[in-house]
Amino acid sequence: MCALFRLLFPALPLFLLTGIRPDTIPSKQGCPDTPARLAYTFRMDTTSASVFVRGRLETPPCTPLRFRHPARLGPYPLQLITDVSFRDERRELHPVSDGPGTWILQDVHGTLHFSYRVRTDRDAHALPEDNVWQSVMPYADSSRLYLTRYAFLWPEGIPLHPAISLTWDVPEEWTVVTPWSSDRRSVEAPGLYALLKNYFVAFRTGDVQTRRIGQTNVTLAWTGPGTLAEPVANQMMQVIRTVLDLEPGGFGTHLTFLLHDTSRRGIMTGGTAGASSIQLQFPHGLPLTRMWPYAGEHILRIMAHELIHTWTYAREQALPHPAPLPVEWDTPMCWMREGVTEYLAHLALLDAGLLTPEALSRNLQRMTRLARGQDPEGAWTLQDACEQYYDNPAAFYYTYYEGMRFAFYLDMALRQHSNGHKTLRGFMQAFIPLHRGVEKSFPRFRSAWQAYAPAPIDSVEGLLARQGNTDLTPYLRAPFALPAPESTPEQP
Repeated sequence: MCALFRLLFPALPLFLLTGIRPDTIPSKQGCPDTPARLAYTFRMDTTSASVFVRGRLETPPCTPLRFRHPARLGPYPLQLITDVSFRDERRELHPVSDGPGTWILQDVHGTLHFSYRVRTDRDAHALPEDNVWQSVMPYADSSRLYLTRYAFLWPEGIPLHPAISLTWDVPEEWTVVTPWSSDRRSVEAPGLYALLKNYFVAFRTGDVQTRRIGQTNVTLAWTGPGTLAEPVANQMMQVIRTVLDLEPGGFGTHLTFLLHDTSRRGIMTGGTAGASSIQLQFPHGLPLTRMWPYAGEHILRIMAHELIHTWTYAREQALPHPAPLPVEWDTPMCWMREGVTEYLAHLALLDAGLLTPEALSRNLQRMTRLARGQDPEGAWTLQDACEQYYDNPAAFYYTYYEGMRFAFYLDMALRQHSNGHKTLRGFMQAFIPLHRGVEKSFPRFRSAWQAYAPAPIDSVEGLLARQGNTDLTPYLRAPFALPAPESTPEQP
């Protein structure tokens, strides 16, 4: 598979990578009710390939205080944070640690000041150069500064004020883009989890365009050479509008796409979804208009795919307290989280007039070949692949390829048994809003399917059975051969 046209990868949720959910950690006993105020200032230091960060925690409500930073990203160790120091109103403090990525402070008096450096050099992590997680590593050079959750050292276990101050100490001529503004050096993030589940960029050259689509202000920020040419920006907005129609008003008031050219190896690694921002990593120093004739459709599919992720689960992570924080789609349903999302992304391009039915058919056939390439023996089920999703790259890819084929099968079944009145898109529009903030488990999927699907396909076990086999084994537990798209009956 050509590295430049890698299929997109999903964003691992923070709690899967670190083992914690920041907004759900209970406060320590004895903490006052008044939340502490947290603030960060970022200053780029290109001479040392790092970013200098100053922080302030006003009136820490209790001690000990524990600060946290991810020590690993999946199987890869991280060494992004260095030169950490703490000082309160009386003296310099010397933290202790009970494990990698933790700093514990005792007897803090008054406002706590802290500082550290975020490394952006290649040796700061063990990620392979073509790994998708390169796209969420902090980056800095003479003309751009890109920050993610891995740039933050944060306090855990204490109540925090919802508004967290962020300030960028960058040259005046630079543009700063956050999920909440595109023209201010200082902004406030609405809570710790919203801070850690978003992306930020400052840059000297590039282009920013903002348009209002329905109730949402959509910002496109390009950090590379050249501009967002009008035909390119128009196609991006067409696809975004189509996806926003999944739930008008359901994507929040601000949505930011950070299109950053920070891939050191010169490849497009993919994208990830945040609560109100989405990042796509592009080859360094290559104008977007030069890539577009060859990779435009691929880029639009990534944008649609990640925006659908924002709708199905990422935006739940910014729900106002005390709404429950989201639970990711449980492992057996990863085929739906990824395969259905990829299929809906294709439909978004189709609905926007940027993908033909013939191209969709070719892509489905391509998915068939790719799925077989990951499972040459034909022994896997989608459930098998989901159980190995985070550990086995072949299983990871299989959930996309085979999951999209199965999504097509579900869509065709709905259309054929409802005279075209019901679709998989319609099912997701009924399913997602009612299950926001709860686990998207197979029992819930089955119940929602029974309520939506017409007879005789309302029994999901029967629908998912192997064709031509008297043993009606659910598809999730036994291999299933989907007819090639060209042999599928025409849609009503």
